Amino acid sequence: MSVQFPPSAAPLAAHPVDVLPAPVRRRLLELARGAEPLSAYVYDGEVAAARARELRAALPGWAAVYYAVKANSFPGVVRSLARTSTASKSPPSASWNWR
Repeated sequence: MSVQFPPSAAPLAAHPVDVLPAPVRRRLLELARGAEPLSAYVYDGEVAAARARELRAALPGWAAVYYAVKANSFPGVVRSLARTSTASKSPPSASWNWR
């Protein structure tokens, strides 16, 4: 399996399918054998947090980085991002600021 990224994401690497945890990989392969096409997002909260830290480090100190939970409220991603941020709730949706 190969993943082709758009030019804007070219420097980023996709994880090969064999680095997925065995139970996740087995379940995805099982679902892929079904009659319906399979689309899936597989999130790694630690990778998301690392990308947020990389983004924060690349920006000047005066710039703020926010994460809109409404855009992706997957609990594992939200927990990982919240651990690496100055979590603050901003109505109407939660967001995190990395300083």
